[in-house]
Amino acid sequence: MEQLDSVGPLLRKYHGEFGYLSLLGIKDLVMTSTAQPLPLLHVVPSSQANTNLDPSAYFMFCLTEHSPFFKELQHKGVQFSATASIISNIEGSQWEFIMSNEI
Repeated sequence: MEQLDSVGPLLRKYHGEFGYLSLLGIKDLVMTSTAQPLPLLHVVPSSQANTNLDPSAYFMFCLTEHSPFFKELQHKGVQFSATASIISNIEGSQWEFIMSNEI
């Protein structure tokens, strides 16, 4: 929750008002160790939100490593609990804010 307090204002700065989307029961990431879905909330534009923040959930969003947003997060010392790489051969693609719920 502490991380979100520092990330929230930056999300608004770069992407406007946001909310949270839960895909529980639709697109679950089931943990082998517990056989339970990981509680995930995707950061989305507020018009797409369907739930409130659950402090026990992990929140997800995507950005490119060369974006000003990413650089500012690094400068603030924000630590990510997981990262992923996407390989694309589409030239000229706009990857400024990839929606994590669409991956």
